[in-house]
Amino acid sequence: MPGPPGFTGRTELDIEKEAISTVIWTAGFRPDYGWVHIPVFDDMGFPIQQDGRSAVPGLYLMGVHFQRKARSAVLYGVAEDAEIVARHIAEIRGLLNQAIRRLERLEGEGRKVRPLIS
Repeated sequence: MPGPPGFTGRTELDIEKEAISTVIWTAGFRPDYGWVHIPVFDDMGFPIQQDGRSAVPGLYLMGVHFQRKARSAVLYGVAEDAEIVARHIAEIRGLLNQAIRRLERLEGEGRKVRPLIS
């Protein structure tokens, strides 16, 4: 079956070049993580997550079996988990924006700001 008009598929993505800072992963009807080459899985192949957050900054998962509850992996149960993930993303972005504004203010005052990570 041909794909939808106007869309082309990708097999790779450069997240830095595309300026992608957040990924929300949905598993679909059957969990298949074979194409993911990031160390976020346990010995049985299930994603390691807490409330949809992985250990990789910006990588979130949705629809994981027993993500929070038995119904987390089904359509009627995913809304509650999605709200938690969305709130976390919004909080993190808000904190980052606050930090950026503060740095800009300090630099505008002529104060030297050094990075914590080099």
